[in-house]
Amino acid sequence: MGITDTFQGKPDTTAQSGKAKQLQIEQSAGRLESKRRMKNAAYQDLFELMFKFKLAYADEPRPFVSEDKQGHKQYEQFNRYDFLEQDEAGEWYYNDNFLFGVDASGTLANNREAMWQETRMNFQQGVFGDPAQLETMILFWRLMETLHYPMAGKIRGQLEQKLQQQQEMMAAQQQQAMQQEAMMAQEPSQRPPIDTSPGQGLDEIIRMLEEWDG
Repeated sequence: MGITDTFQGKPDTTAQSGKAKQLQIEQSAGRLESKRRMKNAAYQDLFELMFKFKLAYADEPRPFVSEDKQGHKQYEQFNRYDFLEQDEAGEWYYNDNFLFGVDASGTLANNREAMWQETRMNFQQGVFGDPAQLETMILFWRLMETLHYPMAGKIRGQLEQKLQQQQEMMAAQQQQAMQQEAMMAQEPSQRPPIDTSPGQGLDEIIRMLEEWDG
């Protein structure tokens, strides 16, 4: 691998000056990066080989699980005949013109505890929104579910159910308030007109209003 003691922070007598130690560290980092790139290239070729193997020999549909943008699981099927196309000459062929690669951030993603801690810190700092709101909590637990945090899916489901209940309750309250406003708007039209002619006394008008309001 070419990893020296200087690169690991251990005592190393082969490099005396600071410049020499810096060169040793840079050389070790370069060797380590080349090994990492070679590993990613190997995985890239392996994924392409697996895809072409399925195109060649997977006669029956193969089920697989994916996730949508909201993090919900979707159960789909891989069918090699979906990649069957026809060229200009009328010849049938399998379209395998795809690019395969390896995510460079996979190293951090493999460390689940670090990802849990990073996501939790972002949630507490309000990166996803107000931590006290249910929508923010649902988003947080949805991310934790994608990071395979234990029981995250059940917690997210309970929060979504609670949010749905609150929305239904608010809709019922709004409907009730609209009905009350409609009833109040109809009440004045149902009252008989008040006789305000000069012959009608003020005390009689007040008494009539009190009876109607009572």
